[in-house]
Amino acid sequence: MFEVGKSKFASDGIHVVVCVAFDHRIPPHEIAACRKAVINCPAVLSSMELSGTFDFMFDAVVPDMATYRDALESCSGAVAKFASRFEVNFVCEQSMRAHSTEQAVWVPSDEGLVRLDCSVIDKVKAQGDYVRIAEGGYLHQRHLAAAEKDFVAVAEHFLGVPYVWGGKTAAGLDCSGLIQTALQAVGKAAPRDTDMMEKALGDAVSLSGLRRSDLVFWKGHMGVMLDETRLLHANAFHMAVAIEPLAEAIARIEKVAGPVTSIKRL
Repeated sequence: MFEVGKSKFASDGIHVVVCVAFDHRIPPHEIAACRKAVINCPAVLSSMELSGTFDFMFDAVVPDMATYRDALESCSGAVAKFASRFEVNFVCEQSMRAHSTEQAVWVPSDEGLVRLDCSVIDKVKAQGDYVRIAEGGYLHQRHLAAAEKDFVAVAEHFLGVPYVWGGKTAAGLDCSGLIQTALQAVGKAAPRDTDMMEKALGDAVSLSGLRRSDLVFWKGHMGVMLDETRLLHANAFHMAVAIEPLAEAIARIEKVAGPVTSIKRL
């Protein structure tokens, strides 16, 4: 697809961003082979997996419109077989680099939510409203959100996400993965495991006078207070990220993991 010559084209050609939604009736190994063929194409500059309307996106450069039309014609059979939806966007040459700023966005990735400073983003006028990241690659604006300053608000975005032991993505996460991801999204470092967080984070406070963002620890479990009475946590009882009264959580968890071991205030 878009293979013209033996090396990658210079950036002064016609730049296109292609989004593909695969037909998932096709066997997975065939889709993987198709994706690999696209990635290895000399004209393809970068690619990434997507979630949502499209499954896969890549950007490519072709020297002229005639070559572009030839490429579309040559890959029409593959598109008909593999794609349930196919969108091509032409990127305009005019672009505007964002000024250095304290503002940021956070985006989903295989490693959880990633904080991205606006100073590393190029805003490109293109059909479909794509945003070009300075390091390479594109994101659609619908996949971006203004960065939260409150890590509890970030954690609330995961409400209802399945509980998966060891998980740390929107596909599933555990109790410490939820808190670490939320803290990282607002620029705060945190260890990965519950016992490490309990030792490293915040100052100890008592059960009386709890407030939003207080971290509640048990042996092998943790959560964060939404307010004075409600706890947000990824847990195996609900098998999801859930909100419940802290008193109910304490009574239930105490039967299997013992009492609350500490409460930390950041």
